[in-house]
Amino acid sequence: MKTSVDLSVGLLRKFADFTKKLSPEQLEAVVAGTLKFVIIEASAPKASGLTVDVEQLSAELGGMTSRDAAVQRLEDLKLTAQLMKELAKALGAPIAGVRKRDAIRDRIVEHTVGFRLNSETIRHGSWSS
Repeated sequence: MKTSVDLSVGLLRKFADFTKKLSPEQLEAVVAGTLKFVIIEASAPKASGLTVDVEQLSAELGGMTSRDAAVQRLEDLKLTAQLMKELAKALGAPIAGVRKRDAIRDRIVEHTVGFRLNSETIRHGSWSS
């Protein structure tokens, strides 16, 4: 059985491998606390037709401070409705009953950015003067 030290070493190695993929700007954002990491279960369905690094995209979306920026980032991917649906599933965004591409995109945005922004607004009261 692995000790907690062995597990920590393994975790740090995986984390180091992941951070090698980040740009200098993303690393600075992590240090500044404006970019957060998200844990995604490995058992999440893999998107077969996607050419997008889902983990990196999830990290990018998780660090965004506006829904509009997230929409633009997803639009820049130029995904079809089917690929957008695969991306939503890979990110864990609920899309039951949603068929149109823009509606799927909006669900992804709400799942990755919107809920966090709503929560921050409620916690910090930024809607009031």
